[in-house]
Amino acid sequence: MCGISAVFDLRKRQQDSNGNNDGNKKRRAKLNAQLDRSVESQRHRGPDDKGVWINPENSAGLGHVRLSTRDLSCAGHQPLHSSNGADDLHIVVNGELYYDEDLRASLEQEYDFQSTSDSEIVIPLYRRYGVAFIDHLRGEFSLVLYDAKTQTLIAARDRLGVKPLHYGVFDGRLLIATQCKGIAELLDDPRSLHWDVHCLAQGGGHYGNRTLFEGIKKFPPGHTLVVRHGQTEQLEFKPYFQTKYPVNNRSTDSRPADDLIKKLHAHLFEAVRLRVVSSDVPVGVLLSGGVDSSAVAGMATHVSRERLEANNGAAPPLPTCFTIWFPDDDELDESAIASRTAEHLGLQLEKVAVTEQMLADEFEEACWLGETLLWDLQHIAKKVLSRHISQRGFKVVLNGDGADELFGGYAYLVADRLLEDDKRRETSLQHASSAQRERARQEHVKTMEYYGMQHAADQPDNQAAQVLGLSPSFCKLAVSRHDDWLVSDVRRLSDPFEAILECFSATEIKEMADYHPLHRAMLVSSKTLLPNKIIAGISDGAEMAHSLESRPPFLDHLVAQYSYTLSVDMLVHQEGDKPPVEKWIFREAIKPYVTEEVYGRRKKAFAAPFRWDVGGPLHAKLSSLVTRENIERLGFVDWSKCEDMVDRSFEEKDQLLFRKAIWLAQIVSMGMQFGVQPWKGDRYVDGQVYGRVKGQIEGRTNGQVDGNCEKQPNGWH
Repeated sequence: MCGISAVFDLRKRQQDSNGNNDGNKKRRAKLNAQLDRSVESQRHRGPDDKGVWINPENSAGLGHVRLSTRDLSCAGHQPLHSSNGADDLHIVVNGELYYDEDLRASLEQEYDFQSTSDSEIVIPLYRRYGVAFIDHLRGEFSLVLYDAKTQTLIAARDRLGVKPLHYGVFDGRLLIATQCKGIAELLDDPRSLHWDVHCLAQGGGHYGNRTLFEGIKKFPPGHTLVVRHGQTEQLEFKPYFQTKYPVNNRSTDSRPADDLIKKLHAHLFEAVRLRVVSSDVPVGVLLSGGVDSSAVAGMATHVSRERLEANNGAAPPLPTCFTIWFPDDDELDESAIASRTAEHLGLQLEKVAVTEQMLADEFEEACWLGETLLWDLQHIAKKVLSRHISQRGFKVVLNGDGADELFGGYAYLVADRLLEDDKRRETSLQHASSAQRERARQEHVKTMEYYGMQHAADQPDNQAAQVLGLSPSFCKLAVSRHDDWLVSDVRRLSDPFEAILECFSATEIKEMADYHPLHRAMLVSSKTLLPNKIIAGISDGAEMAHSLESRPPFLDHLVAQYSYTLSVDMLVHQEGDKPPVEKWIFREAIKPYVTEEVYGRRKKAFAAPFRWDVGGPLHAKLSSLVTRENIERLGFVDWSKCEDMVDRSFEEKDQLLFRKAIWLAQIVSMGMQFGVQPWKGDRYVDGQVYGRVKGQIEGRTNGQVDGNCEKQPNGWH
């Protein structure tokens, strides 16, 4: 796990007009300073090493800060450069790549490896396959490769968006970095950022590829970007991985359930095994009271015991588990269940108390390091936990992220499951009672009415209605109406559905119309909330704040691909009048590794307490940030709508008000720390005049925008 930065001049290179090198030397010194500042701003992601490389023409540069977990020697220093005397390929990689020894052995016949770093495998794979090398990578990663011979830059992000990557084009230069702050430091004036109020109005970046900062966007997961010097056309992101669920009424799935369970078990176990053994440092496990993290702990323990037996006790010890303890809220505290799981597995468990004072003390640093807006304080609790784990000397932990999105684990998905039969499976498996179905349909109608989509079937040109209106659970849970604090001009543009649609191609949207509503909801969640909120905010953003690499085995792309073949009844299983069981096949596959208590436990979302006393540390912190002066400086928030929001949320113990209060406090804090310029109403997207762009967006129908916005393959820019 690391932090990376890259600069690539899209313009044609020109020789120094004075016929000497003075101009080139100045440009080189400036670029070197920018890259150094960029990676230094991300130093929390890689405290062990730092490197910068610039090509002789000063038209391309790479930067890297390293958290050493594989090949701890200086041979793993990045940027990495090709061997065999060619020195034409240069790469920086963030994340972990997993492969078997046979692959490396075959590559050693044509390439002289200089290290045992997993990242170096990218170079010989590129030599062998060209851009198609990306298909041969397994793991969680983001990377940038520069080919000096062809003067080409290639950037890529892992299939499910586990590792962050951002980009922006400024003054003819493509800027890339793991985090937004890394791109800001590549600008001539790092304090010249402006708010992207469109992103804020659409849900703060939870749903699309925008960020909070104008001109800086998220690199789409599962895509590559190939650019060359002199390229003036728009950037073209090409997908190399896509989620495809089976059409509900055009095929059958007669595979025996037992065979499906065994196959899933094999995929899950192998994903855990790879992430345990692919480390030169001890591996820990994040353990809660849920089935996902408990399954990871159980399988990781099994792998570790096998290694100990095979090596006569010379292998690394059993993993240590870490859990959060909320001493101020017994209802949200799962440490007792985690303790029973750890005892059952014979593992050491360290409970880390997270108090109100800690949440207040860590609030602003979490904003700066995480760069993500959240409606809860769970990411700050994770940050406290990560600090403890890092101080204990650990660099790598496993977590249970992704199982809910891939296997239908959220309780709210049950309504979507009951909207239609699973036509791919034998009918006796999934007939719900009429009462259950009627409740689901009534809930569906209410949700569609709330979002103005009750006539979705009669709106063939309304993509949002067609794709999302048929998934009430996702709409109800994720796309909530919490934008009443925005000024009216911005609030009129608040449409999270538009941001969601930006994540899908026209082909994907067409295919989704034939999916079961459950699959549709899972797909939308996996493309939006999973990478943008759960991973970027609660996992990567909080854990890497203290140089802790978190590996999610269940987001292995081979696990994901297998999950896409499963019918909905294997995910949310229904038998007669019994209550539906979410994540059914997953529970069956991991049953040998968890206690009966955990196996039968229903999903309980990880959350931090929200009921706190007036006058306490959190009340003081939020009150100091949500002030009239700070709010009015933002320029897009209506002070009259939020002047008593903090006090009321604490006095009334109102969860919705508390969420709004911490949301605003995060925006204020980030604005101060990033030096974001106040929004004046005359700047909007990419520096265009607000009124003109507003009209373009309002005029968009059926995936088209008239005017000057450029249509990109994965979004409107």
